[in-house]
Amino acid sequence: MRRVRIVAVLVAAVMIASASAAQFQRRGGGRFGYGPRVGPNPAYDGAFMFCRIMFRNSPNGDGAGWYVDWPRADENLSFRFSELTRTSVSRAPDGAFNHVVIQLTDEAKALPSGEYPLIDVPLDHQLFHMLYDVREIPQIPSIGFWYGSGGRTSERGSDSAVPHVRAIMDRSGHMLVVMTHNTDFGDAFEREGDSREYFERFAGAGYAFGVDALLYSLTH
Repeated sequence: MRRVRIVAVLVAAVMIASASAAQFQRRGGGRFGYGPRVGPNPAYDGAFMFCRIMFRNSPNGDGAGWYVDWPRADENLSFRFSELTRTSVSRAPDGAFNHVVIQLTDEAKALPSGEYPLIDVPLDHQLFHMLYDVREIPQIPSIGFWYGSGGRTSERGSDSAVPHVRAIMDRSGHMLVVMTHNTDFGDAFEREGDSREYFERFAGAGYAFGVDALLYSLTH
């Protein structure tokens, strides 16, 4: 595997997936602001480092903001990525996995829809078959919804019954951004240690897709 120079992965629903009201209250921060304060980012050391995008919430948006599942999802995905692949992953002197938060400052749209089409990624795409053979898009609910609903996975009933993996492409057909809808990969990472039952049901499927997406982004 080629060495990583720098990576900023945008797997939107991994980091921006909808959360329960309890999760939002627990993390704090204004609904329309930038959320919790973060410290300085660690210096780049040449190894893989998970990058999360900070943004201001839209007043008519849905979900709790950029900080849903932060920082445990970032740390746990980095740990599993180092465990399951040979990628060099950045670590602090105390052994913790480094991750950074980046704030976008340019008010022009980065990827105008007229120039960068949004597509559903077919399951035979290489994205789903890098290390693990992902044959279906799993619907992963937040842990709070799953327990509170008696085991349901669609958090908005019929409106969110079908999970999707979508991508933004450039004019040459190269994939620039991967995003998921109606599925909460972030909780599969963040909450893996909170419940053995939840872990066994959802963590494997979550990490299979997450690792495949990271490997695809590093090699394409």
